Amino acid sequence: MAAIATEIKNSHQEFADLLNNILQAATFDAGKWGKYTPAQIQQLYFSGNDMSITAVHSAKSLVNDQLLSALAEGVRSILSAYLISDEDSIPNKLTPLMGGVTKLEVSRFVQLLILAAAILGPFRAAQMLLEWAEDKPIRYWRHILLDGISVEQPLDLNPSVRIASLPSSSDQIPLHVPSSVRFHYSDVMYLGKAKLSLEYETTFLSYSLMAQDLCRKGIMKRMNESEEPNWNELILGKTP
Repeated sequence: MAAIATEIKNSHQEFADLLNNILQAATFDAGKWGKYTPAQIQQLYFSGNDMSITAVHSAKSLVNDQLLSALAEGVRSILSAYLISDEDSIPNKLTPLMGGVTKLEVSRFVQLLILAAAILGPFRAAQMLLEWAEDKPIRYWRHILLDGISVEQPLDLNPSVRIASLPSSSDQIPLHVPSSVRFHYSDVMYLGKAKLSLEYETTFLSYSLMAQDLCRKGIMKRMNESEEPNWNELILGKTP
């Protein structure tokens, strides 16, 4: 296993090949929604149907144990700078986008990686992982409803700040809009309202570097404390 992990650490193509080999024999178990092939998972995800997307999110890959172990070892090797060894987990800096999840166990991370490979393709999934390991920026958009404002045409205030109107009918809702919004879209809360869109940028941050920065700022008094540091103080640059 270690030999495989060492080989794929420096090879995008070899890691993509490993993901491809896994998908060749993989089945995804979505519980009450049934079992699916990787091709069916991809089709369900891009269908735009809320129930289908929910099934995809709940799906767990059923994979050969040897290949799964090799993938896990490869992930540990590639993301070694971010790994919390005694917990076998990886800190998650995208907490606001993942419902408050602050870290992922490697076993869960591997499942998500296999799911990503089924949806985006093994090559793109491997590329994303290696980009994260290199701490390349990750960009995403946050959307805020604005009361008392209406716009006839989209306004690009700058490349990262936009104001536009939400659709005036439910059949025009984009696929990326959350199901909770889709379900209540006929409500006046959303129909045609002005939307402020802000582009954010973040990266992964290694646990060791994070801890060092916290100590330097005086936020963590002792490295072995069990209590969680105050992330807001770290982000805002404040000290106690």
